[in-house]
Amino acid sequence: MATKTARPRRRQRPLGLAKKRTVRKHKQADPSGPTDEEFAALKTFKSARVLDAEGNEHEFSTDDDVLVVPSGKDPNTAHLLPDTENWVAKIRKIARRSDGEVWAKVEWYWSPQHVASIVKSFDLPSYAAYELFPDIDFQNYIPVESIVDTVKVIQYDDCDLEPPFIGPTTFFCRHVFRPKIKHVTPFSSKEVCSICQQPYNPDAAQRSPELLTMHFCPRETCQAAWHRQCLSTHPITKRPTCTDRKLSLLCSIPSVFLKSSVSPSASTSTSSPSLLSLLSKSEPAPPQSQPGTRKRRRLSEADALSLFGDLPPDLIQLASQPIVKPTFKPSGVGEEAPKRRKGKGKAPKEPRNVIHNVAGNITTVLKARVLINDVVRGITILPRDWRKKIGWDDDAIPSIIVDDDENDQCPPLLCPTCGEHI
Repeated sequence: MATKTARPRRRQRPLGLAKKRTVRKHKQADPSGPTDEEFAALKTFKSARVLDAEGNEHEFSTDDDVLVVPSGKDPNTAHLLPDTENWVAKIRKIARRSDGEVWAKVEWYWSPQHVASIVKSFDLPSYAAYELFPDIDFQNYIPVESIVDTVKVIQYDDCDLEPPFIGPTTFFCRHVFRPKIKHVTPFSSKEVCSICQQPYNPDAAQRSPELLTMHFCPRETCQAAWHRQCLSTHPITKRPTCTDRKLSLLCSIPSVFLKSSVSPSASTSTSSPSLLSLLSKSEPAPPQSQPGTRKRRRLSEADALSLFGDLPPDLIQLASQPIVKPTFKPSGVGEEAPKRRKGKGKAPKEPRNVIHNVAGNITTVLKARVLINDVVRGITILPRDWRKKIGWDDDAIPSIIVDDDENDQCPPLLCPTCGEHI
């Protein structure tokens, strides 16, 4: 599929497409479109091409996510609208009638506003502007000429330990919507903060990062996230096993990563001590204890960090960061210009801090922790391209988001489930 990076200007009709269309209400079929029986009998194609006003060709293929001209909007000016004001659909099939008209069978994504119009109990302020809800109940047909452009829609699970990168103006979905029964189903069973019972909303977190940034606990018993303001006021009944926050965070690695990082045939897979055990040392037991017994005590931070040898300080700092979402970057640093198509109107006002990744820093931080774990345990040596190995690009915004010792905006917080540092 040939996807153009530039936004199409005013489109010309492909050969054989009708000049006029009846305005459709949201999710209603175009009355001039084919019936299910007719479409099933048509010859199908993998892609269709549309020309813009300058004669540039744009190709749309099956399984593409696309922007569609909304009901009541002029197709000639739909490309001037923000992405969030267009409709979004996924092309499932493309077919051509005998008279040359080209139609696409699509599945729809619903915006939060459209879901709220159907489900009265839907809490609209809890969801982001770029969040979509795929409709698994309904498909219909649209003329290919009503497609504005291709667009990316990413599926996101709140508990995913390796989520994809989601930019601030990237569509994402983490629920499915069934309008027939008026029900929204999340991908994850832990999509809400268990303290306030509200979902993660990156738009709200951008407005109040000191309150609504979410902290994620990757330990097997938890693997959930909580709002920062909820954690700061929630009573914790358990005490962390490691009093040093940075060491506790650095050693917090899900076992699935440890298993995948060790080859079953490697001799070190059974003989290498865990990182946690290396952060303890034996010392003689008190006199009243049985002869020959020894007890374990936690190393001081200075002694524990000495185990890391010559590991780069940036790598250690990254691995000892709290896992949060979203991550931010200073406005204007390494970011694309705000989306604004040609036309009248002022450029949108930029916030003081803008979102870098809706999914947060979990992928990069966990990879840094696993790498340190493998190096300390003698499973591997530190590669020269360790930044590339963990996905930390020098040209990108650093994943290090806060230094706890110097930034009081991120107070020490404990997981409400396991009581450990997060």
